[in-house]
Amino acid sequence: MIKRYLSISILVLLFTVTVSIKGASFQGATNIPESWTITYQEDFEDPTSGWYVGENDTVRWSYVEGKYEISVECAERMFWHNVGTEWLLIDFAVEVETQVVEGKGDFGILFRYQDRDNFYLLALSTEKKYSIWRKRAGQRHARWGPWYPLVDWTDIEDFDPTAINKLTLVAQGSQFHFFINDVLIAEFSDETFGVGDVALFVGTFEEPKITVRFDNIIIREDVKFRKQASEDEDYWPSSPHPHLLVFGTLHPHG
Repeated sequence: MIKRYLSISILVLLFTVTVSIKGASFQGATNIPESWTITYQEDFEDPTSGWYVGENDTVRWSYVEGKYEISVECAERMFWHNVGTEWLLIDFAVEVETQVVEGKGDFGILFRYQDRDNFYLLALSTEKKYSIWRKRAGQRHARWGPWYPLVDWTDIEDFDPTAINKLTLVAQGSQFHFFINDVLIAEFSDETFGVGDVALFVGTFEEPKITVRFDNIIIREDVKFRKQASEDEDYWPSSPHPHLLVFGTLHPHG
């Protein structure tokens, strides 16, 4: 069977708007994400479900007690695991439960992922803050190098990273909404990346140890929009999109 995958046209950034909102309900989407079709779901109860298991001197990936655990044991590095859907996502909503088991650092979601040098990053820290970044090949920020802060590190009220928290990210075109436990935390806009994969990441700061567990990841899509896009042959590249990518790299922190 021949698989086809969506490609991305890297656009010149025309503008970026970031707004931090707390304690609001979600009103901004033109489609209600809950009405979109579930196209990926994983509860990690089956340790043979296909997520990578292994370890080395710096990181361990494993199934633990019906959850997927990433444990990083080196300073100032981040590692991630792509969900690896069989197509790139356009308009979508992803939700996942997270829990910090031990250590200090950050964790969260990579989205609109092209490759290790082109993606967005939604990060939450054990210091009860969040931030949103764009990493783009060839881009240089005066302080952060290849990383551009769409939302710099911002305090989160009533957030306990050691508790089980549900993160939800909704992407519609260039508009994005981020929730924790169904409470809107931020909405922002950026036009750089229009499609891509989703990944879960864990990272350290100066202290070389953090362990985070993920559970119940669900991806919903506006499949009608994806079908319309798929009819345009310009969306389809000649090379396939890799199913699994796991990398370690430096990343920004406050």
